Amino acid sequence: GMLGILVGVTPRAWWRNERFSQFLADFSQPLVRATDAFLKWSGTGETHAMRVDVTAVAEGGGASIVQAHDSFRKCVGQSCAEFALDILQNSENPGVFLPEQRYEDALDRRRIIGKLTTTPGTFCYTGPVKSDTGPEPPTGWFKAIQQANEAEGLI
Repeated sequence: GMLGILVGVTPRAWWRNERFSQFLADFSQPLVRATDAFLKWSGTGETHAMRVDVTAVAEGGGASIVQAHDSFRKCVGQSCAEFALDILQNSENPGVFLPEQRYEDALDRRRIIGKLTTTPGTFCYTGPVKSDTGPEPPTGWFKAIQQANEAEGLI
């Protein structure tokens, strides 16, 4: 997605440059502040859910995963900390990697997914729901959670 494009077009040396990192942080601040103000004004809070669909083009099957968390900020902070700890504790290769590069090995994926799905505040994690065909996108996250829970036999 967007991160992959940004990583691909940005020279590697820039990522090590503190001024570049500060520029990215400063550039994103107006959007962050506007979002925070809107959430405070609307009283909607920070609860969020994410659904990830994967389709195996060659085989035609797929899988979906849904995770929901009480606090977006806490989830992002905890996830960043878990990734950093995992790199410090389990890395033999220094450098900058996309998650799909760093966790291409199944054991590495299981380890980090186990950490990320048990963070305090996580109230829904479906695990991979496999299907013979690629997942159909639902109209909203409530429906996504319901579909995933039905597929898991939870409701």
